[in-house]
Amino acid sequence: MTRTLQMLATCALGLATVTPAFAAPSADDDLSSRVVAVSDLNLSSSAGAEVALNRLSAAARAVCDSGASTLDLRAMAFEKNCRRDSLNSAVRQLNAPLVTIAYVNKAGGAAEVRTATR
Repeated sequence: MTRTLQMLATCALGLATVTPAFAAPSADDDLSSRVVAVSDLNLSSSAGAEVALNRLSAAARAVCDSGASTLDLRAMAFEKNCRRDSLNSAVRQLNAPLVTIAYVNKAGGAAEVRTATR
């Protein structure tokens, strides 16, 4: 069974200033996604977990990059929040304990990820 993960992030730049943070995206929102393959990794090893997290981080950057100028502070803040939220969601969906631990460690212990119990 191939294990892949699809990340979704809202990429409509204007959405950041208009929509409250707790609102779900509507059908009209511009959504971008990336499929991240992890089936070739041993997620029960630290090395495999690090590679998975690197792949998820790269996908979050690709999904959330708006191409805005670094002088556009509002766009930069939106991209940063988009990357954080996308990565948090992807790690939660993957539900691999060592990936979650690696993510929390990289976030300096500031990340909150709730995983489903099996």
